Formats: sequence, structure tokens, C-alpha cells
Amino acid sequence: MKHAIAFVTIVCGALLMFGGLVHRGDRLTLRTLAEPRLVTVIVGLPDVDARYRWLSVYGCSAEVGEHGAFCTGDFERESTQELADRKQYLIAWRDMPRGTLLITAMAFDADQRTLAANRTVVFRGQ
Repeated sequence: MKHAIAFVTIVCGALLMFGGLVHRGDRLTLRTLAEPRLVTVIVGLPDVDARYRWLSVYGCSAEVGEHGAFCTGDFERESTQELADRKQYLIAWRDMPRGTLLITAMAFDADQRTLAANRTVVFRGQ
């Protein structure tokens, strides 16, 4: 009986790992580089293909609360661009405020359906 349970567990684990390798899904990665007067957002789209059409990156001043980060409305900036076949996009924003920033990126298809999205919280020190 122990061998049967161990075998079933191993098979389920192998199927789970194989499923993760076969269907990675649409992914979007976010990184930021904060300099004194410039914030550069690096958006990675490793699964980009012909379906992808638009990239929208939104940044705002934020506060971190009990249920996550939320925009305060003090500062907002958005950048939207049409996608090419590149896997990485750089968006540079000047004169971003100090403090906590919430950055959200979304990739859309031609019908404005979201294919991939991600968000990150950045703290810019004084």
C-alpha cells in the first residue's frame, strides 16, 4: 500500500512539472531602475507573439495598506505603445516623486483583451 501511494504521488508530481513546462502561459516581468531624476521601467515579455498588440505601463504615487498597495492620486503617469517582436521594452519617466510608487504593466491583443499583466511596488528614498 505504501508503494502504491508513493507511486501515485510521484506520477502526480511529474505530471504537474511537465504541465508547467509545456504550458508556461503568458508572462510579463517588471524591473525598475531608479536614478535621482529618472525611473526606468523594464518590461519583459518572453512569450510575445503575433497576438500581442499594445503595452500599457501605469505608474502612480502609492501607499501600502493592509490589503496591498493602492494609488493615492497625488501623481500619475502612463505610457502606451504598440508592440513589435521584441521581448523587452524600456520606458523612462523623468521627475517621478520620491516615496512609494505602484507600477502596473499590461499587454493587450488587438481586441483590448489582457494577455499578460504584472505590478510592482517601488520605494524611492529621500
